[in-house]
Amino acid sequence: MPFCQRCGKEVAPDATFCSACGQDLRTPVVRPGSAPLFVRPVIHLGAINASATLGQRLDLKRLSKSFGGAPIVPPNTRVASLTVNAPTLHVRFQNSRLTCLITETGMLWCSGSQTEEQARAALAAVLTQLKNTIRIRGEPTVQIRLSNAAAFFGRGIRIEALPDRVPDSLYVATTVTAGPSGPVPAVQGKYNRGGSLRSIASVADANAATRELNGRMLRIPHIAYWKVSNAVPLATMPRGVDSTGQMLRTGYVVFWMAAGWTQVRETMRVLGATLEREGLFTPLTPLEQIPAGGRDDPRAYDYFAEDPTVWGSQSAAP
Repeated sequence: MPFCQRCGKEVAPDATFCSACGQDLRTPVVRPGSAPLFVRPVIHLGAINASATLGQRLDLKRLSKSFGGAPIVPPNTRVASLTVNAPTLHVRFQNSRLTCLITETGMLWCSGSQTEEQARAALAAVLTQLKNTIRIRGEPTVQIRLSNAAAFFGRGIRIEALPDRVPDSLYVATTVTAGPSGPVPAVQGKYNRGGSLRSIASVADANAATRELNGRMLRIPHIAYWKVSNAVPLATMPRGVDSTGQMLRTGYVVFWMAAGWTQVRETMRVLGATLEREGLFTPLTPLEQIPAGGRDDPRAYDYFAEDPTVWGSQSAAP
């Protein structure tokens, strides 16, 4: 079943108007100038993260003293783009955006580096301090990964149709209504689990599906997730609404925790070929229909993907 682009409710395949909000569902006239903006997709690489597994439990209170009284944050706290699920020591580097998280189970996570060399140096500094405080058994297992990569296809993506065509993908539309105790979210969507299509009818359904895909459910109007394979990062496609209330059509995709540029490039190739083959590309939302609030943070819009004033010193990956 298709979905209304305005409210996210399911509608009959032959419906011309949404029964919930009255949205006109007839195919709009394609405007001139709907060709891709770029000759090839544009990619911007995010920060580099370094992690290490010690294979032993740690006394965080003792370690806090050795790191100058670094705070221990409680579970379900958002720190450095991550949500910790257990008590975690939060170590900050002076005069730097670098930060390191240390868990009771012996996991270290250093984030915010712009290069692999910087990430390895930050992790080495923390490990040296740990070795000066406690005995570490064996050699830590170190891994270097990208925090994320932002990609733009220069064409819109029909994310609501992704589960109909692509295994291991999810689409969720979220609406919020006023309740006695405050805002109440309601979700509706589809989940293609290994080729088997399932309906998403509750927040619990959406959370369970995103966990299976190794993602985190975001409460935004429209979002799609795609686990291309177990060997590549999770692709997320968040979308807001345009000035008319319809879903934004953009080619914006975020890849999380890729092993490096080579993996991002290969994932982009597979994703782009699949979208093309399945007919999931569509014209971009016209620039004049992007909400004013969105233009305050233009990094999610293809129109600004090659704008150096938006991305600063971050240039598109080679």
